[in-house]
Amino acid sequence: MTVAVHGTSSYLGFHRKPGAIPELDGLRAIAVLLVLARHIFRPVQERTPDLLVAFGYDFATPFVNGWVGVDLFFVLSGFLISRHLLSRERQGRSVRIGQYLGARALRILPAYFAVLGLVLIGAFPFYAPDVSTHSILVHLAIMQDYLGSDIVVAFWSLGVEEKFYLCAPFIVLAAARLKGIARYGLLVSLVFLPTILRMATYTGGGDASSYQAFFENYRSPFHLTFDGLAIGTLVAFLQADGVIRNLRPLMRRAILAIALTTLAVLMLRTPMMAQIDVFDATVQPLLIALAFGGILISVLDREVEPGWLGARPLFVIAILSYTLYLVHMPLIPLATVLSIAYGGALQPLIFGTTVLALSFVASLIIHFGVEKPFLILKEVRSQHPSDSATAVR
Repeated sequence: MTVAVHGTSSYLGFHRKPGAIPELDGLRAIAVLLVLARHIFRPVQERTPDLLVAFGYDFATPFVNGWVGVDLFFVLSGFLISRHLLSRERQGRSVRIGQYLGARALRILPAYFAVLGLVLIGAFPFYAPDVSTHSILVHLAIMQDYLGSDIVVAFWSLGVEEKFYLCAPFIVLAAARLKGIARYGLLVSLVFLPTILRMATYTGGGDASSYQAFFENYRSPFHLTFDGLAIGTLVAFLQADGVIRNLRPLMRRAILAIALTTLAVLMLRTPMMAQIDVFDATVQPLLIALAFGGILISVLDREVEPGWLGARPLFVIAILSYTLYLVHMPLIPLATVLSIAYGGALQPLIFGTTVLALSFVASLIIHFGVEKPFLILKEVRSQHPSDSATAVR
């Protein structure tokens, strides 16, 4: 029914919503491209370590560090969710928890459960994780950030985001009721809280001797990794309070320069998690999130055209970013087999292009076949809200 109402041509198109910020679509596209680069270049680097080494530098390094794209996703999610909730609160419209959680579920769960189900029935050739009943239940409950994301590793971040969605209405409401220093004291405290907790974990003997140990003990659990989400919330309040709008162009450029320099120093040096020390485990995640928060601030409320961040190709990638994130890892084994069989001397190039091609095709199928019908339903429900849901005022 929803397809008929919207029309086939409209349904199969990519349309920017009224009031959307084009630069955010560009940043979302960059985020997923960074993650794809990580999962393409890391296996290439492991198989042929010297492939991109020249002048004593491994030019694969910034791509291997592309896992920071997840942190950019967190900053954008924190901003967009908090901006929506804050807008409702300032318009005097109560946040109905049932309606809000229903909208979040329609946005996240259908595509997630679809890809999860496809993995479990073996629909991705050569991808066969060791799945137990326990791990299935963990993923159905979206607790993989704490109990292990062993079906698709990338699913860990969904556990983090879902827990933030549960907390966000109460955080935004609490901050909105405070004034001045008290408001921003709360928001800044939330930004630094994960770093404090990571430091406590490290001094308490939390293992960070390997990437796997670091991932399980520092990177994955929600309470240790919501820096970016909290920064996104802080930026949403800065925008709503007019702080960002009043920034002088010179200040915007300074914020952007500092943010880009921070990211360049971190991403261009060496693979960030090759050897993990106390800085990597505790402070580095905060610096990455702050840098992305600075980039976000620099593009908001500008009186200029979006430029390349608003380009159509990036917008299309942004629309597909969630399904791309979900499907790309289960397709890597198939791309590996095909590149070995047919790549010859061009095996790394064939591997990378095959991962991208398979991922975009699968993403389109999941987007139009599963994700979009529920997004349309979400829009319809938002236009006809139920009055029976519990309200937060």
